[in-house]
Amino acid sequence: MNKIQVDLHMHSIYSDGTFFPEEILKLAIEKDLKFFSITDHNCVGFNIKNPRFIPGIEISVEDEIKEHKIEGLEVLGYGFDIKKMKEKIEPLRKSKIDSILKCVENFNEFNFNSNLFTPKNLKKITIKDFFEFRCKRRLSKEEFENLMKNSAPTKIDFAEFLYTTFFEFSDDLQKIYGDLPFLFKKEFSNTIFKTPKFKKLTFEEAISVIKECGGAAVLAHPAICRTLSRKWFGETEGLDPFEFIKILKEKYGLEGIEIYNYVGIIRYSKYSANLINNYFKEISKKLNLLNTWGSDWHGNKWWGSKFGSFGTNVEDIKNFLKKLNINLYK
Repeated sequence: MNKIQVDLHMHSIYSDGTFFPEEILKLAIEKDLKFFSITDHNCVGFNIKNPRFIPGIEISVEDEIKEHKIEGLEVLGYGFDIKKMKEKIEPLRKSKIDSILKCVENFNEFNFNSNLFTPKNLKKITIKDFFEFRCKRRLSKEEFENLMKNSAPTKIDFAEFLYTTFFEFSDDLQKIYGDLPFLFKKEFSNTIFKTPKFKKLTFEEAISVIKECGGAAVLAHPAICRTLSRKWFGETEGLDPFEFIKILKEKYGLEGIEIYNYVGIIRYSKYSANLINNYFKEISKKLNLLNTWGSDWHGNKWWGSKFGSFGTNVEDIKNFLKKLNINLYK
């Protein structure tokens, strides 16, 4: 067994994916993934009883390191006690669901007069309509109640629901403005999407939460952060990635880096995936950090890589599995 298939970064309907956890488990078995993890944003809505499954979470972070504002990065947690994590993360989870409920209320009360979008078929909506749009079917009462109690949906998802359901766009608009969910959210940031600010954790807080719950803390998709990538790609002065990651390890206890992820490849398409991956792998080696692999798959969404995109050498992943007390050969 020199090569195995793993996917340690994907999302279910409990945050901003479109598949239920049970459906993801079925796909993982069909694709013969040796190990997989569902890393929903700021919530742990379920517990899959399967030896291939590693409990995961992706915690939103906002921080300032050496006078550089760090945005767009998140911390992945693996192998933690699920009950403890649910208790610790509940304030963040609840703030996300409350935010979407407020967006529903704002939409139903808003008097539309936008120059960019032509509204169609306007009607009052519920949060259940939003969840059913995402999973592409009617939800049972029990499923909906579980989502309300355990999920942490995102505003970008809600923006996609609204513009797809109620608004018409031209191809020219898409060419000019690019990704419509982000444009839509920006256009209505002071109306539909005006809610109390979602308080993200600092790196110290996020890493501490994961470790207090018995898990391993891993930096997600480092190539997404412009503050880190500027210096490396020669665009302008920025925070040196090695120096930044060293601070996270030595000061806050970071234990790993996600070295294979689609985000860096898309953002810097003129650079090869291997160049980006090897760069962060080299940092990881110098700092003696664990490595993880993940597609950031979101189901039927337009972002993320294909489900189970990455294979890994046994030698590369064995330290990560050892940290979580997982037997590779079970």
